[in-house]
Amino acid sequence: MCCNPSERSVETILEDIENLVEATEPEPRPKSRAFQPFPVSELPNDVRKYVVQCAESSGYDVSFVVLPLLSTLASAIGNSTRIALNSEWEAPSVLWTVIVGESGTMKSPALKHALKPIRKIQRARFKEYRRECQEYERQILESRASPSCAGSKDPSCASGPPTKPVAARFCVQDTTVEALMVTLEQNPKGVLLVKDELSGWFAFGTYKRGGGKDDVAHWLQMYDADELINDRKGSGTMYIPYGAVSIAGGIQPNVLKRVIGQEHRDNGLFARFLIADPPRRAKQWREAKVDPALSMEMDLLFENLCGLKMNLNEQGEQCPFILQLNPGAKELWVQFVNEHGREQLDYTGDRAAALVKLEGAAARLALIHFLVRVVSGESVADPHSVDETSVRAGIRMARWFKDEMLRVYDLQAESDEEADLRTMRELIERRGGAVSIRDWQRLRSHPTSAEAREELSVLVDAGQAESFKIPPGPNGGRRSDGVCLNGFQPHSDTTP
Repeated sequence: MCCNPSERSVETILEDIENLVEATEPEPRPKSRAFQPFPVSELPNDVRKYVVQCAESSGYDVSFVVLPLLSTLASAIGNSTRIALNSEWEAPSVLWTVIVGESGTMKSPALKHALKPIRKIQRARFKEYRRECQEYERQILESRASPSCAGSKDPSCASGPPTKPVAARFCVQDTTVEALMVTLEQNPKGVLLVKDELSGWFAFGTYKRGGGKDDVAHWLQMYDADELINDRKGSGTMYIPYGAVSIAGGIQPNVLKRVIGQEHRDNGLFARFLIADPPRRAKQWREAKVDPALSMEMDLLFENLCGLKMNLNEQGEQCPFILQLNPGAKELWVQFVNEHGREQLDYTGDRAAALVKLEGAAARLALIHFLVRVVSGESVADPHSVDETSVRAGIRMARWFKDEMLRVYDLQAESDEEADLRTMRELIERRGGAVSIRDWQRLRSHPTSAEAREELSVLVDAGQAESFKIPPGPNGGRRSDGVCLNGFQPHSDTTP
């Protein structure tokens, strides 16, 4: 006869709990998501052609140039324009992107291709700045040679003291908030932060008291192009009404895993990045190059975007133009928000936080898509209302970023053993899905075939591969052993 639950001892209850835990099968980890190609068809015409030719000319995955190029386009638009999604929500033209890849996976060439048009504009503006500085120095010398007008504001003097020129900036590399605020004060449209290696950026505040929490707060505000206020000793308070800073950079997967601690997941910093981590590719010689006529089209596109001016409010202060959604675009947007909201319920933690930010990223991508079409001369019904074409493109790109983000987060959550298994599996996949013991010994530099066999047996024991016999070659010999991944067909050893 069972005892009354109130009469059971604590030891008995704990024993029952332990028995239940032992009897429960551990939940299997979901299989790693497969990488899907970026939907280049959703990019505006010239941009699509440019990224495809860049990727073909250098051999990297197209996402490696798409992501930094999207950030560069966003920064060229900057604070000139925002998209209104409802009466309370306006999305700025700011994007943070990071491409993930091992050393030697062509991250730097991809960044150079993406930044080439805006860097060309930057060089031209610096040349103008140097000429302006020379003219400024000449005027200073003239004013000193004329004592009656030196420092005078008297109308009888031609124009008073000369105005010191300011360098127009589009790209910056300094990551300190203080230096950025000075640059933003002089360049109210905003700038692009470029970092070939973003690991140093994620380490900001390491040597500051409080761990740089104030810096994190400022960066979160710059993602939203929000106001920035900084009280500096000796130089007063600096106020930036719209502190827009886009980011484009790269990082290695192991470094990413190390620098993205729980802190950056909890404060939402990492969730704001759009990520791509395509599989490695074998390097091949390329003779293809980007069409010079297409490069000129991209140069003109960026000149037009950089030339977009900010609006003036009733007080004569600079502020962004606000674009509305047309009725068809609004209907698409509402449908997306509702679907995306239901999808978020399936996730928790940092994945849920990233999905929340992807909703806003879809709007930013739609804004960029629309303005690129407008300044490129494409016919649109109303240049002041974002249409269905751009909203649909923004949503589809955001859905790709969602799938890739979840895939990268899964990779980041792997244990060392799981990462080793995946690395082995990817290496075999690149060789057609099957490998002989002899092949594996040479690939992994094992001293003996026994060690190669033992390492491959880990894949077999994990249920991800099966052993098979390789028949003798045309010249005879003995049968050899190999391993074939699930879903692939065994093939003969082709090692010379």
